Amino acid sequence: MTIGILFILSLGCAVTNGILFAIHAKHGATLLPTFEPQPTHSNTRNLKRKVRIRSTRKKDIEDVAALLASTLYQPDNEGLNWKASIDKLRRVKSFKELIKNRFDMLCEGKKVASIIDASIIRNECHEAERLRLMWDRESFRHQVQKAAEQAKEPHAWRDHNFALCPQDPSHLQHKMFTVQDVTSGSIVGFCEVAMMLTPESDDFDVNPTIANLVTSPEFRRCGIGSSLLESVKRYVKQNWKSDNLALYVKRSNAKAIGLYQKQGFDEFCQIDDSEDCYMILRPSDQGYIV
Repeated sequence: MTIGILFILSLGCAVTNGILFAIHAKHGATLLPTFEPQPTHSNTRNLKRKVRIRSTRKKDIEDVAALLASTLYQPDNEGLNWKASIDKLRRVKSFKELIKNRFDMLCEGKKVASIIDASIIRNECHEAERLRLMWDRESFRHQVQKAAEQAKEPHAWRDHNFALCPQDPSHLQHKMFTVQDVTSGSIVGFCEVAMMLTPESDDFDVNPTIANLVTSPEFRRCGIGSSLLESVKRYVKQNWKSDNLALYVKRSNAKAIGLYQKQGFDEFCQIDDSEDCYMILRPSDQGYIV
């Protein structure tokens, strides 16, 4: 069993994050962090190809959706079972719609931020005021609410009254990573990180949380998963100024758990009434990036 989607919903329900755009507060808030993931190269053992890890682009959406759907559903006789083939097509369509919606909202957030930045002097506008100006845009607010309501993960928008501006801009942090085969140009991996609720917390605590880490079957066991995790660690540290990082994984996915342990994650708790466990980055592995 290879690395699959980290936070899988019930059968027939697609995976999505409800957080659609990123705000970080280095010098006030800016939509879409300025840091571009450094290209990470990994030689595959058999195909002798190289891959690069980069920000997800609009043209990636269809391939990413197909990759996610294939990871969720891999029947032994897919080519002979027409019902299975139709079911897979439906899953691809569902993933495509949800991923496109998130990506479009990233773009919308960037556009709204650019308009506001053009009308104000950044240094004279407090971060909270800038967030309020963005939230006053009805189309922007409505799209965030729509995406949040579609999400099933424990995201930071749970029970939020969307008539009110969020108090914490970090709830808007979200990033998508794509792994591309340098030789063929095909999409062979995908990963997201977003702010999600911490299990078994009495307070409304959120942490940067990895979700939907997936790799193409022919590129597995080639170091792509490790490279993705390293890219996420670097990104969260440099852009969100956070040493915290967490993820959800199926208890039965021993290979994935082994990978995460090697990358510095320890099991924090098991999720009641589910097959998931919650892992966090060990304190000794936090802040390793200078």
